[in-house]
Amino acid sequence: MDSENKGLYITGWILFVIVLIAFLLGEVFSISLSSITAPCLIHSLFGLYCPGCGGTRAVMSLMKGEILQSFIYHPVVPYTAAIYMIYMVTNTIQLVSKGKIKIGMKYKDIYLWIALFIIILNCFIKNIVYIGWGIRIIK
Repeated sequence: MDSENKGLYITGWILFVIVLIAFLLGEVFSISLSSITAPCLIHSLFGLYCPGCGGTRAVMSLMKGEILQSFIYHPVVPYTAAIYMIYMVTNTIQLVSKGKIKIGMKYKDIYLWIALFIIILNCFIKNIVYIGWGIRIIK
């Protein structure tokens, strides 16, 4: 594993531990992620969806195992989770096998470009549906 991927891999495990601790603390103390985040300024001022609208609810749904609901709230969240899981699993297999099984996913900028495209498309579709037909996809 080269140094760039090694750094990403270690960061992935740190992120996993942080998310796990946050999830466990939320479960033990009944803290909702939405109760500790600020309201969306764009939505509050203009009534439109911002590029991140639904992200917090998508994370909460995904943490409950509600993948479809997470996708509806914000599709970039399950996309990111899938890329993260594939990256971590394949690189763990490669590391545990001491390089004998070379399946470790490598970082590529295209993953970020796809995420950006999903964010823009999601914002565009939700606002078009709201402006054109008055339908709020997420409330």
